[in-house]
Amino acid sequence: MERYNKIDSISSVKIAQINESNNTIFKGSISVSKLNGVLTEPFDSDAAAIRCAKKGETDPTYKYAGMTAEEIKKEWEDKANESKRYGSMLDDFAGLYLNNKEKELALWKLDNNYEYDERLRNNCQGFLEFYNLLTTTTNYRYVSREMKLFAKSKVSENVVNGRFDCLFYDETTNSYIIIDWKTTEGISLKNDYGKVLKGPAYQLDQCDANTYTMQLQLYKKALVETYNLTEENKVSIYVCNVLREKDELTGKYYRLI
Repeated sequence: MERYNKIDSISSVKIAQINESNNTIFKGSISVSKLNGVLTEPFDSDAAAIRCAKKGETDPTYKYAGMTAEEIKKEWEDKANESKRYGSMLDDFAGLYLNNKEKELALWKLDNNYEYDERLRNNCQGFLEFYNLLTTTTNYRYVSREMKLFAKSKVSENVVNGRFDCLFYDETTNSYIIIDWKTTEGISLKNDYGKVLKGPAYQLDQCDANTYTMQLQLYKKALVETYNLTEENKVSIYVCNVLREKDELTGKYYRLI
């Protein structure tokens, strides 16, 4: 896992310096997640659970057959909490691995029952497969992770902030890749019920792929316009969905969007 001083000096250090120097201006910024919340219709879990319970009363083959609305909601909440837990563990694994914390990583694996938790192992395998592909077949190198970025509006004083998962840099072309790791069971690519996003995004389906992509596009805007690190056509963005099982088509433990 090779890192270059030049990469640090023109990337993560510059980001940190600009964040510090503009701390007062950026203090009133809103988060990317709040912005996405404005553009999406909130999920009414109570109403959805009632609909699912009613369908289960008449369809014995339905996955929620025989369950009450309360039981269905509890199952959803448990799944969401479990997904967050695995997402947090992947963040820990990535941070230790990328920063060469080998002893700490070995202890982390023991503490988290790594050898016996297939889902965790497969998630981490997906991370490693993508990282190794990127760093062995291209000139991209890891720069930093979990750094806050600020994107300024061109038409108002508004500023949006967010924290990217991982940043890679190719010094031969002055190009960047921003990665957002996801451990969710599946990332929706469309809305099966015809729902669309609000406001200026009204032409897009309300689905995971679009909301995640908007988040990464704001990070891209920040790198180019707020931090002046490179040109717009030299920043690529990817959502990397690490999987519980191998993708049947690729044989990999990750899927890129």
